[in-house]
Amino acid sequence: LNTGDYSDESKAAGEADSQDGKLDAKGNFKRKIKLDFDDQRRPERVVFDAEVADISRATVTARTSVMLHPADFYVGLKLPSERFVAAGSQFRADVAAIDPKGDHKASVKVKLELLERKWKSATREFPDGRTATSSKPEDEIVSTCEAVTTITTGSCSLPVPRAGYFILRATAQDGRGHT
Repeated sequence: LNTGDYSDESKAAGEADSQDGKLDAKGNFKRKIKLDFDDQRRPERVVFDAEVADISRATVTARTSVMLHPADFYVGLKLPSERFVAAGSQFRADVAAIDPKGDHKASVKVKLELLERKWKSATREFPDGRTATSSKPEDEIVSTCEAVTTITTGSCSLPVPRAGYFILRATAQDGRGHT
């Protein structure tokens, strides 16, 4: 899963909920927790820890986890057969939508964007005369197309306007509005 320049950790990572309570007559304690993190970009494992103490303070602990997926499906791009593309030519992008179980999803509209990345550098000078150079990327969308997935893949072609460093970004929206 390549999410490019996104942070590896969501801002919501950490403790989502903590609560004390009493077990019912059958020894159960139920709690509903909302696990919808607005900034989630990749799968996250959510761990549930429980500790139960009896009247003599003897404890029993348990732990389980669940994989939380950020959307109903993932968008995948087929690795191109050639690493370089001639300036002025068309680049054919093959795309698939795959659900968390690994099954292909048909009829998903996927927006493809060809981004040209350029680096902007700045040099600053410190009072003692030392210098430091920093660079940051600047991306510009140079072409777009839309593909619709089938039970295998969908495709569309994007013009490559000139020589340079390009990134292909594919996005789609699931039924819950997640992109």
